[in-house]
Amino acid sequence: MQATPELTEILGMLHNQRKTVRVAAMGLTDEQARQASTVSDLTIAGLLRHLCTTETFWLDVYAENPVEFVMDPEQYTADPDVPLSALLDRYAEVEARTRKLAEASPDLDALVRLPEFPWAPGSSESWPRRRILFHLLREIAHHCGHADIIREAIDGASTTMRMAEINSPD
Repeated sequence: MQATPELTEILGMLHNQRKTVRVAAMGLTDEQARQASTVSDLTIAGLLRHLCTTETFWLDVYAENPVEFVMDPEQYTADPDVPLSALLDRYAEVEARTRKLAEASPDLDALVRLPEFPWAPGSSESWPRRRILFHLLREIAHHCGHADIIREAIDGASTTMRMAEINSPD
């Protein structure tokens, strides 16, 4: 099926937010990616792990695959055995899956039943696929700010300045 202009725009916005997260990770060592650089325990590697886990969950919802929501505080924790490069590769795989799934099911008005959440037991809420993609956009954008602050506290690098350098037409 042909992606609509709206879907193309949403996928582009998702890509841009993911790019910001990748830029925040760019040039870090594995040790730096697992470094908690603020009073929080959040790390770049932990954020990438969380974003992959979260997006995969919502892709299953989007595809109407049976899925159970599980509260897992460990998903924010960096796995010491997983290098940053593997996390970034996984993030690219998740993005490709999102694009493929959305383009194969481009009806953004189609309602998808949500799984039961611990904070809403017995709920039978449904969302249009558009809202799921917007929810992903909000989730990624939310964590872009975290990644930027963590990176700046590690070595002073500004994600905004690095994005300007990358996008500069030399």
